Amino acid sequence: YLAVTQRLLAGSGLAAVQSQGGWSLQALSGDGALQLGATQISGRQEQENAWGPVDGIVAKRSASGSKTDSALVEIPQTINVITAAEIKARGAQSVTQALLYTPGMTAGGFADRV
Repeated sequence: YLAVTQRLLAGSGLAAVQSQGGWSLQALSGDGALQLGATQISGRQEQENAWGPVDGIVAKRSASGSKTDSALVEIPQTINVITAAEIKARGAQSVTQALLYTPGMTAGGFADRV
């Protein structure tokens, strides 16, 4: 069994050692260490802000209610943001249609005024 176990652990940096009637794994000394080449990782972070475009339908930040760039979950009142993506996805052709699924908003009368 020891030969099979050592074969399974080959290249892992571990060795099976018998002790106190059982087996344990121990890290090998630096002899079998593997040196990897340098790796370069690059990327960019785009963070939504209250005045910039929203990625998708759900906005996460707004300046309404606090007049500062704040996360919507931190503002102690209800704020509904209708994004351009939502208007496009719903095919809204007027302000009335854009507000149709917004809670607390009603539009009506003889014109598209809210």
